[in-house]
Amino acid sequence: MPFGLSTCPSTFMRYINAISRHLISKSIVFPYMEDVVIPSANESQALEYLKIVLQVACDYGLEINFKKCQFLHHTIEFLGHIIENGRLFPSPSKTKAVINYPDLKNIKDVRRFLGLTGYFRKFLPSYSTIAKPLSDLLRKDSLFQFYAEQQTTFQKLKYLLSQQPVLSIFNQNSPTDIHIDASIDGLGAVLLQKFIHDNQFHPVFYMSKKTSDHERKYTSFELEVLAVVEALKKVSHLWTRNIIQNYY
Repeated sequence: MPFGLSTCPSTFMRYINAISRHLISKSIVFPYMEDVVIPSANESQALEYLKIVLQVACDYGLEINFKKCQFLHHTIEFLGHIIENGRLFPSPSKTKAVINYPDLKNIKDVRRFLGLTGYFRKFLPSYSTIAKPLSDLLRKDSLFQFYAEQQTTFQKLKYLLSQQPVLSIFNQNSPTDIHIDASIDGLGAVLLQKFIHDNQFHPVFYMSKKTSDHERKYTSFELEVLAVVEALKKVSHLWTRNIIQNYY
């Protein structure tokens, strides 16, 4: 595929998804562009899955640069995240960039900072509500006014991501709950799963959304229903089975 064409990335991604669809559906492989993760429970399963993936690559004439491959690792970095022992962390290089982010001087700085922190919003409960004093600056015709409230938000987002937040990786066979919260300022939810190693529920995904001017007029009941709807939309990609058990 030639370099430089604007359609190359999407075309390549569709092709990779098409030839590995049967493996993706079985959670044998998770591809993103030329990067591929092959998860497994143990070494023998890892070798079995690797053989399957290599056979697909061979069948379709894909070339693999083995110098860039990592095999049988317990910890890997993928798309700005650290994956280790069934858990997910933000990459230290990314959180360091947040912690060391310089003071915000204009709207462009605000947009860049929120883009950086927003990439890890799934790790932070009520991210949208916390970030509201900054995100409101991005509204049309808003003036850049960086007062104490905005500075507090800026430092709080830095602090939260510096605390090495962690999520568990979704397991289709684990009991699953969704807890929701709603207020006039925003909606929030957390997807929880119970894991056998401690029989406790652990967060898998946090969702948050700032309410619009129209939604701020809703009753508390309507806001709670909206929170459920928005939460289910966010986890709809996990609906390969009937996973949702309870709403709170």
